Amino acid sequence: MAVREGDQWVLNGTKMFITNGPIGDVFVVLAATGWERDERGHRPISAFIVEKDCPGFSVGKTMDKMGNRSSPTSELIFEDCWVPQENLLGVEGMGLGMVGLATLEWERAVMLAPAVGGMALNLETCLRYAQEREQFGRPIARFQMVREKLAEMKMYLEAARWLVYHCCWKKDQGEPAIMEAAIVKLFVGESCNRVAEMAVQIHGGYGYVREFPVERMYRDARLATLGGGTSEIQKIIISRMLLGDALI
Repeated sequence: MAVREGDQWVLNGTKMFITNGPIGDVFVVLAATGWERDERGHRPISAFIVEKDCPGFSVGKTMDKMGNRSSPTSELIFEDCWVPQENLLGVEGMGLGMVGLATLEWERAVMLAPAVGGMALNLETCLRYAQEREQFGRPIARFQMVREKLAEMKMYLEAARWLVYHCCWKKDQGEPAIMEAAIVKLFVGESCNRVAEMAVQIHGGYGYVREFPVERMYRDARLATLGGGTSEIQKIIISRMLLGDALI
């Protein structure tokens, strides 16, 4: 919540799971700036630029995550955090539409590109392993079930790659891509996890130990269905747009 006091705003509240929170210098913060709700039950939300040395701002402890540990994550804490009026980003009360949703569209459109690279690496790793690892006197790449997994991994990879390309093309054309970004986030996130799971399965017991890279890639892939809006949220967005519901 943000309340205006003269030429400043006072922010109070917390936000969990902030990527790079422990090392960030400048943050864009969305906060409710009014109590009255519109016909859809929404309160006005504004966007603010908050610097780490603002009075009343602090960072919680770094979280011990399952994967993606090279990117620190923490809670941000606002306790009577004073922010000057000039740090208001955009128009008061329009932060969600002008900043929040627009940023999420960009995030969902591009954040899954690294996941496509991870899928490609998983496939490359499994192709090499399947041809080198022998069982019952022959490489496991000769077994039909292993080949089936390799084919499925390639299918998910190429489908994900072209979905990302299409969404990014729309953004390059200056076109809105809310639906496309949600589809990319949903499909690529779920596919990334499926490919990582198959990579572990192809490696068998070795896929479960940290000596082999697919174990880490399996843990890292899990974030793709959570960050930037869960898979369930993307399904809600897609279904609402299909049904013509403006509440996104």
